[in-house]
Amino acid sequence: MLCVDAVAYAPHRRLDVKALDVDFYCFSWYKVYGPHIAMLYAREAVQDQLESLGHFFHPADLEHKLGLAAANYEAVQAIPEIVGYLGGEGSGGSFEQIAAHEERLAEALLGYLRGRGDVMILGEKESDSAKRVPTVSFLIEGKNSQEVVETVERKSDFGFRWGHFYSKRLVEEVLGCGEDGVIRVSMVHYNTGMFSFSCLSREVED
Repeated sequence: MLCVDAVAYAPHRRLDVKALDVDFYCFSWYKVYGPHIAMLYAREAVQDQLESLGHFFHPADLEHKLGLAAANYEAVQAIPEIVGYLGGEGSGGSFEQIAAHEERLAEALLGYLRGRGDVMILGEKESDSAKRVPTVSFLIEGKNSQEVVETVERKSDFGFRWGHFYSKRLVEEVLGCGEDGVIRVSMVHYNTGMFSFSCLSREVED
């Protein structure tokens, strides 16, 4: 069975679980501008293979197999509003506009990073929205990821992070970054296109 963790992708593009042909697909609404409540899709064909988490309760549907109590009603109430904000089914336009704007955001950062000889971009180096979302991880030669982030954040309006971001084996073992991890800039559609990387550049050079 294939389960996709879409927590970092869901706020950027319209989801189509049938087109992806996956068994499970999950994300949390807090990444999609909403409350701390998770969502899980399960293909009907695999739901029969799941056993209930309840010891003496054997429901047929996914909700009652895995959800052993009522959901947080206050949190659930927010979800239709988020769906409406993002365009809703059949309204069109919203995610296409998001993708176009995020591509411009990604190019502002990636263009800067590509122009530096001491930066290694991890993943797709181009800003094409069909290939990537504007979540960009990179390393700077000879620089500690934590120190770069903390130095820049002290002296600018940038807010970004460092670490392994729950991909510990990938970052520390496969990429060999150690506990320091990578530098990651995460942008979404409500960020503006008014970028000035002079502060970042100055602190990195120092």
